[in-house]
Amino acid sequence: HKKIGAGFRKAFEEMSSEHPKDTKAKLKDAKAAFKSFAQSRGLKAATAPKMMGGNMKTEKSSGEGVLTTGLNLAPHATSGLHNFDTCPNSSHECRKNCLVTEAGGNRQYPDAAMSAKVLRTHFIAAHPEHAARIIDHEITQHKKDAKKKGMIPGVRMNVTSDISWEHHAPKMFERHKDVQFYDYTKLHNRVLRSLAPKKPDSHFNEMGHSSNYHLTLSHTG
Repeated sequence: HKKIGAGFRKAFEEMSSEHPKDTKAKLKDAKAAFKSFAQSRGLKAATAPKMMGGNMKTEKSSGEGVLTTGLNLAPHATSGLHNFDTCPNSSHECRKNCLVTEAGGNRQYPDAAMSAKVLRTHFIAAHPEHAARIIDHEITQHKKDAKKKGMIPGVRMNVTSDISWEHHAPKMFERHKDVQFYDYTKLHNRVLRSLAPKKPDSHFNEMGHSSNYHLTLSHTG
């Protein structure tokens, strides 16, 4: 988690001040790195898969004029990375009914569905700066798609995980102020920080939580 946070913060800090040509060049490098990473792990496609995308959760969330996309990672400890749990407070009931391992298309096509999530998780853990730049670009593209459809862009950074993105990438939310970010979480401290009073004339509240990132506490069961 610390490495991911350091990489995302560095990338978004750089993007906030660097020349657009440099951003474009670094994005190209990031995409090439993801493609090489994917192919080294057996992916035969000519291009790497996208970092962001939809699933049953985001389709259900795309309503009332909001077009939703999200980041689908390997949940809890299923990525196989040593001492890395993307859902650090998941309960027994939660894992027992996990969307990724127990339901929908993930259950019907486990190899294809899970391998893409594992790939993204491994890439974010190994190359967080590259991942941050790709995610930033895909959020920008999603905003354009939403605008064409006359809808509000919505983004879930934790479709199948529970990572504290408000801590790892605060400038991501500030950079995309016109996006409604939202997630469910089992980490009570995340919700408490999000409920702190808003700072006057600031995008962040007194606990550093972004005003366009809404968190809902998830029931344990």
